[in-house]
Amino acid sequence: KRWPLRHLVLSECSRIKTLPATIAECPLESLVIYECKKFRALPEATWSLTHLWLEGTFKAFPEGYWSPALEDLRMAYVKVRDIPDALAAATRLRRLEFIRCGIRKVPAWFGQLSQLERISFSENYALKHVPGLERMSALKVLHLDETEVESTTVREVLGEREMYELRLPA
Repeated sequence: KRWPLRHLVLSECSRIKTLPATIAECPLESLVIYECKKFRALPEATWSLTHLWLEGTFKAFPEGYWSPALEDLRMAYVKVRDIPDALAAATRLRRLEFIRCGIRKVPAWFGQLSQLERISFSENYALKHVPGLERMSALKVLHLDETEVESTTVREVLGEREMYELRLPA
């Protein structure tokens, strides 16, 4: 029997470490995990998600998960540091946010995520370069505030492109 659960929000759950395997019986589309300090793993059942938001949950990037169906990935206060190559498979991504995750480098393949409309690397203080922006024709929102990215370089790459929102380092 499939349960009708499509959206699941876990907030400040002090004992939950993972989701049960039975979650595979749900047509889960979105998952938000906020401040669940002991949460450690995403089960394979979540591979059909289109929306994933993790905030203050993982001490490292969750391994083994990156669905091609993923359209919206938001992480905040998760110690990621490096974006795994497995994320390159998420070619449907429209929104990608890594806020205060310790990102130091964005991989060269990043420009392949050409469907991205919104990108935020805010407060990743050591980040110096975001490759592939010139190939992202759908991009309308870009947040690079509180990074080491050169504002003039980003403006040159974007050219005359119309942006809804552009936040660059001061």
